[in-house]
Amino acid sequence: MRHSREQEQRVAKVLGGKRHAYSGSRPEQDGDGHVGEDSRALDYILLECKRTNGTEQITIKRKDLSKHKKEARQVGREPVLAFELGGDYAIVDLNYLAELLAEVRDEE
Repeated sequence: MRHSREQEQRVAKVLGGKRHAYSGSRPEQDGDGHVGEDSRALDYILLECKRTNGTEQITIKRKDLSKHKKEARQVGREPVLAFELGGDYAIVDLNYLAELLAEVRDEE
């Protein structure tokens, strides 16, 4: 549990967001963290973090992605699934990634 909490805090900090205080323990609180209004291109994402100990792979199920997407959309945010596997990575909807890239190009 401690490693999961550390991952959630690290990911939220890197993205300029906040870890939900009772992540995973309150059904009415979706996701493990969020990034809010003052983070420019990362406005309104809902984070879900996954990790594994000492293996070379991680399993991400379609039902988990669908559940997180539904939870994120219910609160008006974009779903982002962060995972740790020899480093920190994220899964985002391809259309949202395209929007982020368009914002970066427009700023250049």
